[in-house]
Amino acid sequence: MEPLIHLILPLLSILVFFPELDKRKVYSLLPFAVIHDVDFFFGHLIFHNIFFLVFFGFIVYFLSNKNRETTFIAVFYWASHLVLDLQFVALLYPLYDGFVSIHANLYLNPGLSQNIPSILLGGGKEAVNMSSLLKYNGMLKHLPKEAAYAVDKSPLLTSFGLITVIYLAFSIIVRKSIKKKRLKP
Repeated sequence: MEPLIHLILPLLSILVFFPELDKRKVYSLLPFAVIHDVDFFFGHLIFHNIFFLVFFGFIVYFLSNKNRETTFIAVFYWASHLVLDLQFVALLYPLYDGFVSIHANLYLNPGLSQNIPSILLGGGKEAVNMSSLLKYNGMLKHLPKEAAYAVDKSPLLTSFGLITVIYLAFSIIVRKSIKKKRLKP
């Protein structure tokens, strides 16, 4: 994902979901949202995995004199980067060097869209194949301008949209899990 997205989404998430955090720390630790892209030269393996995230958390915790707020912000930024890179990341490296890759575009077939309520309620007489209801397309295609008028060419959800939804869910889950605990230096 683009470096600006890696900076903007985590920063906005922290400012919205964790307004009680020290703003100076929030802004000064922001480079941790993008710094691990230096492993680009090594194939996004060394810093783009869960094990380094845990190791990084311990390092920040001890270097910050066990400051929980600083550790939380830095780890949140680092974890946010991993979540936003779900299109191509080796989450379990070095145990498994395979990459997680999310590429999805979901389309609703307009021919069936009018019948969905009756089909879901059991009133439809025709058999429905889910592959005809949802179409998957993971490639960019050049379409003629007439395709703009075809409803089934408009995706309900793209890879970026799916990753953004996952990221927002991640932010909300983190917020709810620590809502009752106050982070103190």
